[in-house]
Amino acid sequence: MASDVQVITIIIIVVTFAVSLIVRRRKPAPLRPISAYSVLPTLAGESIESSRPLHIGFGGASLGDENTMLALVAAEAAYYAIQPATIGDIAPILTTSETSTIPLAVDTLRRAYASRHMLASYTSTNVRWYPAGPRALAYSGALTTLAGDDRINSHVLVGRYGVELSLVLASAGRRGLTTIATSSTLEGQAVAYAMADHALIGDEIFGGAAYLSGSAHLANRNLTIDLLRWALIIAMLLLLAANLAQQYSA
Repeated sequence: MASDVQVITIIIIVVTFAVSLIVRRRKPAPLRPISAYSVLPTLAGESIESSRPLHIGFGGASLGDENTMLALVAAEAAYYAIQPATIGDIAPILTTSETSTIPLAVDTLRRAYASRHMLASYTSTNVRWYPAGPRALAYSGALTTLAGDDRINSHVLVGRYGVELSLVLASAGRRGLTTIATSSTLEGQAVAYAMADHALIGDEIFGGAAYLSGSAHLANRNLTIDLLRWALIIAMLLLLAANLAQQYSA
């Protein structure tokens, strides 16, 4: 069994490198339009013009467990979303309900300011931790007060949320705030799809950096992932067909 796993792993690595070489190109690969990523640069511009901060919430995404990849991908997307807003008078606000995500959020904010040579305007106090219970109601309740206390311009909620996400989105709707939302849980995803102005569905969050950065390398990475996904589907269908043929022949 171990040898089979090793062979499969080697095949996956070889195929990944092969596909990466095939799609390597200097110009960015064309990406299908996603409304959340199309409107996000506009929200950053509105934040600068209105001197009202852009809010990015990581929710319950944390490091060191099954949500580690989600937290890292959310931070990567947040980095590119924050960059345009760093030239404004008001710094973006990053929030989380997990203590393990605080250093990640602080570093994301710092790197965004450093990339635009605006470290003099950087302040780590714009990363906030709101303790939450099992259902993160305290965190969601705290986010509903941001619009009034900090006069935020919009919500970008990318992370782990449950049905309590509806509290934040309902409050934002009453105040006329634009919202972008997604969640790693099925309940949170359903709420985001039904109530957010722009929802990210499924694995769309994992391609955020390519959409926001305009990098050819990251766009080609998305294309590589799509090709590998189709290759995996075709391989599964072929294996299924082979198993069915073997059963009928027996």
